[in-house]
Amino acid sequence: MPWLLVNPGSPEAWTIELKPGSISFGRSNANDFQLNDPSVSGCHCQIVVDDANIRIKDLGSTNGTYVNQAPVQEAALRIGQTIHLGSVEVILCAEAPKGEARHPVRSAPAAPTAHHRSPAAGHITSSTLALPVSVPSLAAGSQVCKFHPRTPARFLCDQCHRFYCELCVNTRGRQEFCRTCGAECVPVQVQIQLPPPPKGFYARLPGAFVFPFRGSGVLVLIVGTILLALIKAGGGMGGPGFRAGMSFGWWGLMARVIVLGYLFTYMQSLIHSTALEEEKMPPLPDITNFWEDILLPCLQLIGLTLISFAPAIAVGCWVIATEQESMGVLLLAAFILGCLYFPMAFLAVAMLDCVAAAHPLQVIPSIFKVPREYVVAILTLAGVLGVRALGDVTLHMLFPKGLATRSISQLLEMFAAQAFWSLVSLYLLTVGMRILGLLYVTKKDKLGWYNR
Repeated sequence: MPWLLVNPGSPEAWTIELKPGSISFGRSNANDFQLNDPSVSGCHCQIVVDDANIRIKDLGSTNGTYVNQAPVQEAALRIGQTIHLGSVEVILCAEAPKGEARHPVRSAPAAPTAHHRSPAAGHITSSTLALPVSVPSLAAGSQVCKFHPRTPARFLCDQCHRFYCELCVNTRGRQEFCRTCGAECVPVQVQIQLPPPPKGFYARLPGAFVFPFRGSGVLVLIVGTILLALIKAGGGMGGPGFRAGMSFGWWGLMARVIVLGYLFTYMQSLIHSTALEEEKMPPLPDITNFWEDILLPCLQLIGLTLISFAPAIAVGCWVIATEQESMGVLLLAAFILGCLYFPMAFLAVAMLDCVAAAHPLQVIPSIFKVPREYVVAILTLAGVLGVRALGDVTLHMLFPKGLATRSISQLLEMFAAQAFWSLVSLYLLTVGMRILGLLYVTKKDKLGWYNR
């Protein structure tokens, strides 16, 4: 029988032996096999094995089911094809040849990213994780079909000396024949090339600075800068005489709510795309529901900030109430602790989509699980924010009068400089979110947020 190789090339690799019947995969423990990954839906897909036919069917998953990088709703599977369930990679392999040495890595029940039913609870079982140590290679190494260059070859014609896949041979009875010369074809063992081990956090860190330029990233940054500028400008479109009871302050408050909510949604989409290991910039988030896309994210950001800087806020209120200026050192220490706490809390809230994820009992242990990587991430983020602050100060020094200037040329220069620096600021923000996403995707097993 064929078998599935889950998470190939990683320490968490494990196998599933496919037996006739229907097999469900998803993040819920109600499935035959549970995949605890945030990119996998509760009921993600179903694989049906019927005699020699294997079909996969997507069950309305959020991130889709892909076969050889192509999205599918329902499709037939062939040996050697690569399946992606969100960011979880699976390879469909042939049955291991008899007599071959097998190297046990880990049994399926102990795999940290999957759960399976016992044999008595269903019609499938998980074989002991085993990878072939020696696989018979083809005549010239790993071969592909003559007419389908992306499909591994399954048969060899001794007369034509060509390799073919299952679709390119004639089957009569239990034997396959060449469609070109009619000679009998002999089966060959598919040689599966496992991908190299995934890169770690430090190896991926430099790529965060070029990530905003990949795909349509530059266009996304430009459109995002214009959109945020228009939202901010909308805060000044009202006035005391515009409408009774509607003052400039209310319009400015609404603009700030929209900016904060949309920025949080944008940053969350960057972290999610990184968690899915996408290498191109995601599109700008849509605003289809004001509560879900703007107001709720704004409240999440405010709640996250209050939790992170609660000690600093408490000390600051105490200093103001008692007028003890000597306690400024304590206030500074509490503020620094809040700055160290905030990035991990932001990452937890963005991934789990819940303000409660910023609770100290979750955030503080997570920091100590990845201390070195977190320190590097914080230092990198501090450098990014420092450059951004330096640019703001420089703009203020170059144009001290702001809009009060009477020179048209200086006014145009100020607008051009502010537009350019807004674009740079959004780029730096994107880099910072990419770094946090890389911290999660490379250390998600240690963090274990979805294993609770």
